[in-house]
Amino acid sequence: MSYLVNLGKGFHEVTSPVKKQIAEKFDVNSRVFDLIKLPKQICKHPIDELEKIDLKKITLIEMKSNSNPKIDRSTLKDFYFGYTVNQRNAAKKLKKKYRIVFVVVPRDGSKKFHVEMSDADLWDKAKNENMTWHISFK
Repeated sequence: MSYLVNLGKGFHEVTSPVKKQIAEKFDVNSRVFDLIKLPKQICKHPIDELEKIDLKKITLIEMKSNSNPKIDRSTLKDFYFGYTVNQRNAAKKLKKKYRIVFVVVPRDGSKKFHVEMSDADLWDKAKNENMTWHISFK
């Protein structure tokens, strides 16, 4: 997350209480996003007060990361990741207010990069999908 925040392009971390408040305002689960994006950088430390944010300007950001040095920047070929039903439902509900950011930090030390896209872009680029159930016991 620090990679995106340190870019100075509007990505922000928020504290857990603020994240829960934002999730309530957008009527989504707080686990469907990692960061928020604003039109400009406010600070580089986690935002700890909801009052510091104009909710109309927030985009919720779900971050997916990978260290495979073979990932192609233009196609994201070889980028494998999980995407939950809750994340998909949030993306459908929030439309332009929900984005997925794919971060590549190659383990061979080559240049880091990120690609931001919508849910619709994600499905346009998807080669395949594999459904998985995550189950916990009572």
